[in-house]
Amino acid sequence: MKKHHQITSAMILAAGLGNRIRSANKLVPKPLIKVAGRELIEYSISNAIGFGINQLIVNTHYKADLINSYLQTPHIKTLISSRSNKLIPLNIKTIYEIKRLETGGGVRNALTELGYNPFFVMNSDSIFGRTSFNPLSHLARAWDSTSMDALLLVCPLNSVRGYSGLGDFALIDKINRENNLLDRNNKIVGKVQRWTKNKQETALVFTGVQILSPSLFNNAPNGPYSLNTHYDEAISRQRLFAMRCDEIWYHVGTPAGLKLAENNISD
Repeated sequence: MKKHHQITSAMILAAGLGNRIRSANKLVPKPLIKVAGRELIEYSISNAIGFGINQLIVNTHYKADLINSYLQTPHIKTLISSRSNKLIPLNIKTIYEIKRLETGGGVRNALTELGYNPFFVMNSDSIFGRTSFNPLSHLARAWDSTSMDALLLVCPLNSVRGYSGLGDFALIDKINRENNLLDRNNKIVGKVQRWTKNKQETALVFTGVQILSPSLFNNAPNGPYSLNTHYDEAISRQRLFAMRCDEIWYHVGTPAGLKLAENNISD
């Protein structure tokens, strides 16, 4: 595993409409719905602070004013002041999308703020069963710019709660075992392909946490589009990688998923 360089920028995707979960709380946007006493987005903010991110971008759309206000609260300021590297201030900046740009367009729209080096992207509802687990630290240890355009954090189906799908990706270790590596915590890292019912490989679910290279967006289209466009491009170049994580991960997309997470999150 090649030594990674420090990643200093991150983005939290918070511009979604959250239609499926809105009945749980119609007063706030999904990133501000509380789980175990903390707003959903706070879990991602805490991971960014714990890792040592300097520049944090949050895109907004639905009820953006409430997210902006939340990021200015004394609680968030206290979280920022608790970071270990106090010599370099953490800058949190929001980017308002008049028209929703979806995941790909949202990241492309923020590239000038994210900089010219690889950066993290997180969904605003990425929650793991142990809040002490920081997915950013594990991904960063495995990142290798020479071979990767993207590194996704994925979980097997038996580690996912509140998810009703069949899976997203498969590690192709059975096909190209020599291309698979172990990070320092024995987490499998390897090239991935799309998973379908016909594949023998284990179905893995994307957690919404990832490292992306800016070069991934060299030929990006204008306007709204999905990051899936770039994942498929990276697959075709054999530069899409994933890290398998067996931590419990909660898919908080519905009131039922929210209740599951609420009842089981632990420190």
